[in-house]
Amino acid sequence: MPAERTTPDALTIAYIAMGAQKFMETDEFQQRTTEPKGGELEFVGEVIDHALMLDCKADKREADFLGVFLYEVADLFGYQIAKMLTNEGQITRQAAEDLADTLIAANCL
Repeated sequence: MPAERTTPDALTIAYIAMGAQKFMETDEFQQRTTEPKGGELEFVGEVIDHALMLDCKADKREADFLGVFLYEVADLFGYQIAKMLTNEGQITRQAAEDLADTLIAANCL
């Protein structure tokens, strides 16, 4: 069994950021009543901070995965985490892990 990764895959980061950008283009984000603390850079940074966790969880299910991880998990994860951050003002580690588990499981045997 390979060692657990210590850095996220660059494409995972990119697709999470792409998902966050998709959410930032929605009316829900555009019509929010408060600005993200620290602005857009910190907002996206907080979303992509979960990339390593997502990769590590996906690595454990790689043999069972049916789809394209970047399209079906990383992108949607970024969208959903950005939505959570906008609506709740923060993302707990547990909430991010639960979302990752749900998205990964939905694309596995």
